[in-house]
Amino acid sequence: MQRKIHENLSKLENINRQYRRLAREGRTDTAGTLKKMMQDANDRWDNLQGQMSASLRDLRHSNSIREDFKRTKDALLSWLTEIDMQLTNIEHLSSMNTKTKIREMQRIQDEIDSRARKFDFLDEAALFLITKGDSTDAITTQAEIDSFRTYHRQVLDRVAITNARLSAMQVSGVQKMYCCVNIIMFCVFVYIFFLSIFAIHVKQYM
Repeated sequence: MQRKIHENLSKLENINRQYRRLAREGRTDTAGTLKKMMQDANDRWDNLQGQMSASLRDLRHSNSIREDFKRTKDALLSWLTEIDMQLTNIEHLSSMNTKTKIREMQRIQDEIDSRARKFDFLDEAALFLITKGDSTDAITTQAEIDSFRTYHRQVLDRVAITNARLSAMQVSGVQKMYCCVNIIMFCVFVYIFFLSIFAIHVKQYM
């Protein structure tokens, strides 16, 4: 479209040259009709040029957002897949104790928090592309962001479930430790009690 507009520019410039020549020679109409027609044609051209420039700016802006959207989405998908694999390792590797697993989960949570702004950008970019793009682009973008959000939610749910399970295991471990301590303390108390009784009996026979 821009090429077609520029191709017609030479025609308008030629008409303007002819009008200026006629004006210099005094061969224009006295009512100024021709002048008004030329002014109208030039104004229409300027408006068309302005609209085309605005459309090109919008198109470049949309393309830039589309590229940023795709680049960010692909990077976050790759990262989510990696987190998914790390969760599997944490859940199933028996070589890691509960304390180590909890530290790993905290590291994962920190990574999630640090990427919050990127997730926000993805939602904002998707909304822009859906509302500003044509129907085909809007449908494609909606499908892409819906698929991404589903996977994102699945990974976050796994993180929450794993955190809850590890917290329960930690509480259970603490409870077992306190139980063992209480048993030991009871045994010591009983031992001391019997020692006291034994000492009393020894004194009676002395």
